[in-house]
Amino acid sequence: EMLLVLLFLLGLHVDYSAGALCAAGTYSNTSITPCKPCLPGSYSNANGSTSCTECDAGEYSSASSATGCTPCPDHSISGNGSSSVMNCSCIPGFYGDSGPSCTQCSAGTYKAGYGPDACQSCPNSMYSVVAASTCYCNAGYQQIVAGSVWSVANIACKSCEAGKYNPFINASDCLLCPSNTYSTKGASTSSSDCLSCPNNTISPNGSNTIFNCSCQAGYAGTNGAACQPCANGTFKAAVGPGVCTTCPPGATSDPAATACACMPGYQDTGESLVAYDPGSVCQAPDCSINKNWTTSSGVLCRRDYPNHDKAYWTIAPTEVRKGMLLTFLWLQTESLHDQVVVYACRSLDCCRANSSDPPLAACLAQPPVFASGKLAANRSSDTDICGNHSLVRSPFNPIQVLSSDAVLKVTFTSDFSVRLGGFVLKWELIKPSCTPCDPGLVKAGPGPGPCAACPAGTFQSRPASA
Repeated sequence: EMLLVLLFLLGLHVDYSAGALCAAGTYSNTSITPCKPCLPGSYSNANGSTSCTECDAGEYSSASSATGCTPCPDHSISGNGSSSVMNCSCIPGFYGDSGPSCTQCSAGTYKAGYGPDACQSCPNSMYSVVAASTCYCNAGYQQIVAGSVWSVANIACKSCEAGKYNPFINASDCLLCPSNTYSTKGASTSSSDCLSCPNNTISPNGSNTIFNCSCQAGYAGTNGAACQPCANGTFKAAVGPGVCTTCPPGATSDPAATACACMPGYQDTGESLVAYDPGSVCQAPDCSINKNWTTSSGVLCRRDYPNHDKAYWTIAPTEVRKGMLLTFLWLQTESLHDQVVVYACRSLDCCRANSSDPPLAACLAQPPVFASGKLAANRSSDTDICGNHSLVRSPFNPIQVLSSDAVLKVTFTSDFSVRLGGFVLKWELIKPSCTPCDPGLVKAGPGPGPCAACPAGTFQSRPASA
C-alpha cells in the first residue's frame, strides 16, 4: 500500500485491479480509477499516462488503445484527432475518394479545395500545370484580379492589344512593341510579332498599325510607306508625312537634311532656316570686283563670271595687326583655264599699280602666298568634259600671312571655262600679342615695339604711355 502511495506522488497511475502501471495505449486520470483505453483518434505512447494525445493533422488512429498515429496517404490531409483513414481528404490539386489514394489534376485543370471533388477545366485563355490548385492567364494575356481574394472566379484575362505582346503566363501587364516597330496582332506572345517600320520611318512604342510609321525628319513620303531622303538643296524639318522644301536663297543642304545652312560666304541673319517662307535669311557676300578692302575682316568672292574674265581685290586693313588669316570657304577652278592667286605686297599703291595683273617683283613682300589653276602645284584627278583637270579643295586649311604691314592682292583670271566655278575667300586679322609694360617702363604710341625706361627723375607704377 505504501508503494501505491509513492507511485501516485510521482504522477504515475496504476491499475488498482492489477496492481501495476497503466500500459501505453491506456490512461488513468485519478489515483483510484482503473486504466482506460485511448479512443480512436488518440494515443498514449508511455506507461503510466494520465491522458491520451490527439493525433496531429495529417494522421489518424482507427483502433482503441493506440500507441501512435498513422500518416494519411500521399497528397491527403486530415484534421486533428482523426479516427479513420476516411478522414484523410485529397489536398488542392489532387482528386479521388477519401482514403486510399489521390490523383493529381492534369495540366489545364485545377482543384482549389480539399476533398474528393473532381478537377475542373481552366477557363478559356487560362493555363495550369499538373497538380494545380488554380489557373493563370496564358501568355498573350494580361491578368486582372478583382478584389483581394485570389480565385479563378476572380481572375479576368484580357488579351494583349495590337502593338503589345506578353511571353509570360500569370503576367499583370503586356509589353509594348519597341519604337520603330508595329504589330497588328492581338494576344501576341512574342516580340517577333512586332514588325520593323519601312525604310526611313519611325514609330513610337506600342504602335498598332503600319500607319504609325512616319517619315523621319529629312525624308519625304507618306505614313506607312518607305520614305525618300530630301535631295541636295532641300530639307524637311519635322517627323511625319510631307514633301521636302527648297532651301531659301543663299542657303543649301546635304541629302536628308532637316535644316539648311548658308552657303559659303553667305551670312546668317539670325532668322530661321527651316521656315517654309523665311525670305532672305542668308545675306550674300559682296562679290564686287576691283575693290579695295580696308576692314579688319570680310569676304570677297567671284561667281558666275564670264569667260576671259579678269578681276582683282586689295585687302589693306587699317587696324594694327600681327598678320592676316585667309580661309577659302569654297574654291573650284579649271586648272588649265582659271587662276586665283594671292600676293603679299609691300604697299597699297604698289598692289594697285597694275590692276588685275600680278604686282611687279619689286612690290612683292614675298612670293605668292596662294595659287590655284595654272600655278597650282598639286591638281586633283577630277576632270571636266574636255579632260582638263579641275582643282576642288574642301575643306581648306587657313593660310597665315605673318606680316604686320603687308597688303594682300587677290587676282582672278579665266581665259575659257567649260565648267564655271569660282571662289569665296574670307579674311580676318591675326591680333598682335601685347604685354603690359612693367612698373618703371612705358611705351608712348600704338603699334609694335618694346617698353622703354622712364627718364631720370620720373617713375611709373602701372602700365602706361607716359
